[in-house]
Amino acid sequence: EMQQYLWKPDKTSGILIESVHRYRDDLVGKRPAIMIKRNSFRNIQTGFGGRIFGGGAAAYENEKGAISRHTTLFAGSHTLFCIHGTGASTELLAAEVISHIVASLNPIRKELGLRQFSVTEVGAIQEIEESTENYVIPITVGWCYEHVWELREVSHPLQSVSLTGLFGDEVGLGSNYQGP
Repeated sequence: EMQQYLWKPDKTSGILIESVHRYRDDLVGKRPAIMIKRNSFRNIQTGFGGRIFGGGAAAYENEKGAISRHTTLFAGSHTLFCIHGTGASTELLAAEVISHIVASLNPIRKELGLRQFSVTEVGAIQEIEESTENYVIPITVGWCYEHVWELREVSHPLQSVSLTGLFGDEVGLGSNYQGP
């Protein structure tokens, strides 16, 4: 029965798979559908100030200055809204979507370069308030992406400042000197 709902990259597709924010008047009311919405994501700092230390990837110096590696994690989720005309058909559609996502977790994680990817929640079935009777089941997939970058300083960091030439020997950074 689900064979008729295979997705195709044209308007003859048996199912609509689209972002909730992309409006296409030629597909309004088409069911079944999987509408995808990005939820919020957060930045998770790693290490000390995001720096990578040790493990052969520590900061090192070149002829011009220091090179340091940094990392941060972004964790978030997307919700797939499985929509169909009856409660039973919506349950079947959601079960198929979950089955395909779970079977594809590792290839998706690898292809997108994610640290984590999994189904985190399957919501309860609900009736949609529309002109026709339709039902929805939300499926949330969580993900975590590691962003890594290098900073290449063009010169060595400033180690100290001497004020002796400007103000004499008795003035330093810890002095109470207020100026002329």
